Amino acid sequence: MQSDNVIKPASWVILLLHFSTLLGIFQVFSFMGYGVTFVDFFLAILYFIIIKQFVFDKRKFIIVERGVAIPILLVIFAVVFSGVGLLFWAGRESYIQYLKTLTHFLFVAFYGLVALSVEINYKTIFNILKMYLYSSILINLYSIYQLIARINGLPFAYIDITNISFQTRDFDREVGEYTQVVLNFENFYRATSIFSEPSALAWFNIYCLIIILIPLFTHNKLIINQKWLLYFMLGLTVVSLFLTFSLSGLLMISFFVLTIVIIEKIKLLRLFSVTLAIVVLLTITDLIQMNFTEISVSELFYTRITGLLSDQTRGNKMTTGESAPDRLESFENATNMFMDYPITGIGSGNTYYYPKSTKRFTHSSFFHLLGETGIIGASAFLLLTYYFMRIALYLHKYRYQFIESSPELATLQSFAIYLTLIVFFSNFFIGGAIGNYGFWLEAGLIIIIYRQTIIEVEKLKGNNKEIQTNYSVQSSGA
Repeated sequence: MQSDNVIKPASWVILLLHFSTLLGIFQVFSFMGYGVTFVDFFLAILYFIIIKQFVFDKRKFIIVERGVAIPILLVIFAVVFSGVGLLFWAGRESYIQYLKTLTHFLFVAFYGLVALSVEINYKTIFNILKMYLYSSILINLYSIYQLIARINGLPFAYIDITNISFQTRDFDREVGEYTQVVLNFENFYRATSIFSEPSALAWFNIYCLIIILIPLFTHNKLIINQKWLLYFMLGLTVVSLFLTFSLSGLLMISFFVLTIVIIEKIKLLRLFSVTLAIVVLLTITDLIQMNFTEISVSELFYTRITGLLSDQTRGNKMTTGESAPDRLESFENATNMFMDYPITGIGSGNTYYYPKSTKRFTHSSFFHLLGETGIIGASAFLLLTYYFMRIALYLHKYRYQFIESSPELATLQSFAIYLTLIVFFSNFFIGGAIGNYGFWLEAGLIIIIYRQTIIEVEKLKGNNKEIQTNYSVQSSGA
């Protein structure tokens, strides 16, 4: 299964690639209206290394499980084929947008195939998760600082966005430059830290919660060995997530807790103690920040949720700037585009340019593909979801096999199960990330862990067969 002649990219490239995801609001340079980010830069370096090893070093791609490649290739085909839909309505600008979107999509989606066919050591993935946790200390401390800085006009209250790609997404222009999107409620300004908007910081913190909590609940090897530091990171993560005032974050954390209870069969008393500690921490946080803002974030959450659930005809109003209705409207908008062109979709990247469209983009990867690539793209995404759920079940089956022999791999297996569930839950109901590097890097992590598990399981089976053979020979000799 494993070969010394397989393509092996350097670990430092993979590590820097994932670290660069934290710098998405900055660009290296711009090209035809697209901001080339550090992720693009390191992804290009990775591809260059792979091509060099394949062409000049005569190394090979080895796919240990071909089934996962099918839905990835089908999604790519759907995006390419969606260009046919442009023939029925589009003008020059839409064709250019399609070609730009297609080029970028092929560039990031290829990473899914790379993760499936080259050798990336699982210990590199373990170090990536460790890097995220150490980075979270500075990121979340800065998000807390912003709360005070934005009220008092202190330095670095906002970060200028140099990535010009964000200029097409209704970002606020201030003093000739683009800055972070921040909704404020009187004196309370939602936390963003180094990200473009609160929901992006919320997703990062959900990611960190998975990294921190799963090894604790599954009794696997911890990503950070020092428990006091791990709990400090956990506290900062929870506080920062709270200060984003993100309903998407609340929805994902609720789903995450539900999956933990179901999969790990955690006793309610144990979960209650953790919940109580978090409630106490958030209560203290709310009281402290009320001294600065005179606004309770807990009350804002209550008002926001009750505003969504209440009967609007009785005079109850939703929170100003509420995004949930817009998400549902984007689903409806995508469905209407699908009804116009059910086979091909309207053409990838053209939700904003389609004359009948009322939205700039769609808050769901499934509905995004449904509207822009038609039934082929939507079916491909459902098939992709199915295969990744199979991966999660496979990892669940073997995740306790390697606790002693490969403790890092055992931790990563449990992590990948929950990452799979959160990523696809989010991409169905919260965000349309399938055209961005975020989705494919996360999918790549899962695939790498899955690939390594298959290799280790085959090794284990081979060793067992060898033991059985030696035992049979000894028995016959006796």
